[in-house]
Amino acid sequence: MRCLLLPLVLLGIGCGLGSRTTEGDASQPSAAAATACPTCPDCSADGSCPQSFCEPRSCVAGKCVVEPPDCSDGVSETWDRCDGREQRCHHYLADAIRKCAADAECVTGHRCQEFTCQEGLCRVTEASRKCSSVLLRPVVCEPGGERDFCEEAMRWQLSYPEKSLVLLAGGPTCAGREGEYFFCRWGTEAAVPAPPAPPA
Repeated sequence: MRCLLLPLVLLGIGCGLGSRTTEGDASQPSAAAATACPTCPDCSADGSCPQSFCEPRSCVAGKCVVEPPDCSDGVSETWDRCDGREQRCHHYLADAIRKCAADAECVTGHRCQEFTCQEGLCRVTEASRKCSSVLLRPVVCEPGGERDFCEEAMRWQLSYPEKSLVLLAGGPTCAGREGEYFFCRWGTEAAVPAPPAPPA
């Protein structure tokens, strides 16, 4: 796993406070996973399990087991988010992580954040840093250790209403894939507000 020696730069997004989650590639759920999930709904076949884009379920050993889709774009500097509303994956660039030589190298999939190349790093513009819900702002964190990056970011960089939203949404957690950057997860996908409707 990459060790991140980063200052708490960070804000511009994320089930227990300050916990760590490692996201693996999508794979077939096992009978052991079903056995370890006594609260999963009973089933007799895959078609009897409730389905969603971000939480597709398979029937294993008589239990509906979640088989998360693999949203990775193979780029370590982006937070890969599964969007159940749009039924697609998004890839959000984090602040001051990617090296660059020009603005064209700082493209993000975020709905409103914008980046420019400054002193060799892609930096989010101040005007767009807080353009969206806090639940959609990518923040790099370092899992494990005594310092909880996500709790610190929440404490010092979020407004009181934003902190309340994060706690109500089940965050924060530090999650990611081995070998890539980890990101703060500020809440569950269900808590993310719908994007504003386009003007008529």
